[in-house]
Amino acid sequence: MGFYKLEIKKSVFKDLKHIDKHLVKQILLKIEDLKENPRGNQSQKLHGTECSHRLRVGDYRIIYQIDDDCNLITVYGIGHRREVYRKFP
Repeated sequence: MGFYKLEIKKSVFKDLKHIDKHLVKQILLKIEDLKENPRGNQSQKLHGTECSHRLRVGDYRIIYQIDDDCNLITVYGIGHRREVYRKFP
């Protein structure tokens, strides 16, 4: 298994502006780690979707999709666990 390319949507950067700076560092490290292992121990497949996953960082969730054919990970959003699933059903 090789490295995956990473695509981050513009909305992710808007989401990060509303999060504490120390958590932003942790979130960015987790996103970077996805390139090596997108289906790590903390990754959970979202119910009702074929390729969407979530990764937990404290009370926040990173929502992303894995495209194995293109070796591509697309990060769609980051949000508090209370709100993120409404935004990305």
